[in-house]
Amino acid sequence: MKPRGPGTHIFETVETPTFKDKEYLVLNAKYKKAVGTDIWYFYFDTDINAIGIYQFLNKIKIPKVRAWYYSTDNSYLGSDVLE
Repeated sequence: MKPRGPGTHIFETVETPTFKDKEYLVLNAKYKKAVGTDIWYFYFDTDINAIGIYQFLNKIKIPKVRAWYYSTDNSYLGSDVLE
């Protein structure tokens, strides 16, 4: 999931919560049913202008090894391993 792209709806309200003594700008994103039904929260770190944290609702199981692909053409982007 990503904060931009086809099927993405960003809520207009921007929150500024503090997490572990750091303030973030938080955007909530919802997706069209064809993309996914979860609501995601993207926490932007303003010091580095990048996503520092993401959070999602509902019961999602995340595999230990994840492969990432571009949604536009399904080409391989990379993988990561959760520890």
